[in-house]
Parts: sequence; structure tokens; C-alpha cells
Amino acid sequence: MTRDESELPQPEPTEGASLEASAPAPAPTPAIRARKETSGSAIAATVALVLFSVFIGVFGPRIGNRQQSPSGVTLIEFAEAVVSRTQQGFIDLDMGNAVSRMTEEEFALKLDRITEYGVALPSLAKLRLEATSVQRVRLPGGSGGLAILRRDDGGAVAALAVVLDEDRFLVYDRYGRPIPLPEGEQFAIGDGVGHGAGATQGTVEVYREGGFVIAVYARKHELARELVGALRLAEVERAVRRTANDS
Repeated sequence: MTRDESELPQPEPTEGASLEASAPAPAPTPAIRARKETSGSAIAATVALVLFSVFIGVFGPRIGNRQQSPSGVTLIEFAEAVVSRTQQGFIDLDMGNAVSRMTEEEFALKLDRITEYGVALPSLAKLRLEATSVQRVRLPGGSGGLAILRRDDGGAVAALAVVLDEDRFLVYDRYGRPIPLPEGEQFAIGDGVGHGAGATQGTVEVYREGGFVIAVYARKHELARELVGALRLAEVERAVRRTANDS
């Protein structure tokens, strides 16, 4: 009879074998660690790219539609320049200083030469106005002529500025966006100058017509509107005459 194999003597484990079995797993090599770090960086970069794409998709149109600083002259800047250039003339009239008086023909001829007959002028006599000076000026946005006017009885004073439109004047639409000064539309800007107790604020009325920007400044709002109305009526009458002559 043969012995059961379990009873056969088993070989004793060698010293090297027991040490190999009980030894811990080897630590990851630097190459393995580098691969893991690279994988983590790639995942982070991918996530960042996705988030950035979402941000641009949502906010990109808004960023692109932001308005830049307008490059032009606002009507406030223009009106302030008109007021500043006319103050000395107004003060001279207030103080009763000697000022020259121009006939209506002299006024029209001088302003027509400066503007090259670009603006139709009303009759000052019908408005009970007279000119005390007409000069060539350079104002923000354009160059042209500036006239000082007063009532023929020495009362209220006004100024008329006519400058060539160089496409530099800006206004703002209802959404606050800067746009070129529209043709024919009239704008009123307060002069911000005190005129003594009980006096009302003066106004500068500005509009664009036929390649020129016209500003009328008066200490009394009614006088400014009256002069603007006369200027615009004179322009209409000149256009009617030209049409009649051409037909």
C-alpha cells in the first residue's frame, strides 16, 4: 500500500522564498508618478477650457457690444464754448461800454463771406435786433462765424454761431449710445451761468442744417427760440426760391 500524499514529507520553504512572500509591494517609479500628474493636469486643463467656452458663449456678445469712448464733440462741449466766447461781448453791453454797431447789410455780408453763403439769414430789423460784432472763430467741432446781437433798444442780447459741419458732433440716443448729430433736430442746452437775482437761465439752441451746425445763445429762452425760428424760416424761403428758379 502507498502512503497518502498528505503524509509525505513536504519541502521546507527556503529563507529567500519566505522573505519574498512577506516583502511589501515596490513603490511607484518616477515614470509612473509623472504619468499620473500629467493625467491630472490634462483633466484640469480640459475642465478650464470648457468653463471658459461657456463664459464666452454667455458673456461674449455683451463684451463685444460695449461702447468705446466716443471720439467727437458733444453738444454740451460745443454750447460751453459758445457761451465762453460770447461772455465778454455780453459784459460790454451790460456795462454800457462803447461797442461798434453794424448795419444789417454789413452783418449779412461779413457772415456770408465767412460761411460762403451757406446759411440763409433772416431780417434783423424784423426781429428788432442789431449786430455789434461778427468774427471768424474756431470752436470745438468746426470753424465759422460768431455774431453778437442785441435788441435795437439796447435790451436783451443774443449770439449766433454758424460753423461748418465736420461730422464731429455727437448726441446720445435713448439707450445712451453716441450717434452723429441728426439733420434738422433741435437741441436745447442750459448755459449754467447766473444772471442775477430773479433772472432765468440762458439757453443755447443747436441744430444741424445744410452742412452747418448753428447755435443760438440768449439769456432769455424766448429770444433764442424766436431767432432760431426766423433762421429756419429763412432757410425754407430760400429753398422755395431756388426751386422756383430751377423750374
